[in-house]
Amino acid sequence: MSAAHAAGTSCQDCHMPWRDSANGRRHRSHAFPGGSDTALLQRAVRVELTAVTEGDHTLVRARLVPGDIGHAYPTGDLFRRAELRVWTDDPARAQTLAFAREFTPVLERSPRGEMIFVRRQSHDGRVPPPGTGTIPFRTLRVPGAAPRVRWRLEHLLMPTPMAASHGIGGASNRILVHEGETPTQGAP
Repeated sequence: MSAAHAAGTSCQDCHMPWRDSANGRRHRSHAFPGGSDTALLQRAVRVELTAVTEGDHTLVRARLVPGDIGHAYPTGDLFRRAELRVWTDDPARAQTLAFAREFTPVLERSPRGEMIFVRRQSHDGRVPPPGTGTIPFRTLRVPGAAPRVRWRLEHLLMPTPMAASHGIGGASNRILVHEGETPTQGAP
């Protein structure tokens, strides 16, 4: 359903690009860039954000817009997620929007007839690929009133608690995709 599919772009065009070997032969790369390739992640989405001061809070409207990508973002492993953190003056008081799939254990009958729990997707909060419709804005109420809001989009290989339970620290689990500042309308 994506614009990439309509244009005839295949998965291999991005994830197995053509390379020239030392002997001049062309071949597809087997590096498989994806969720750990910062440049690919940066091309995949962009952040749109507006901020308006309302008393002692800032109302932020934000969305991730698909860029050069042929599928939902983030994708790959079931636990991939993106987090957009927004704050005024204190990063410890940041508000976060998550873009991920959610799963629920469901009791079902197995092919053998016994009842077992299986994981079923219960929500898809990822960014759909280009060509599949308009992406809605999501709203955050951020503590503080300031002349600007700061924001940071990070790509996570897995949710933070899961990473910690596997001994994976923040630096190994999080990849900075984009960050910036946006002026606040009506700021003091």
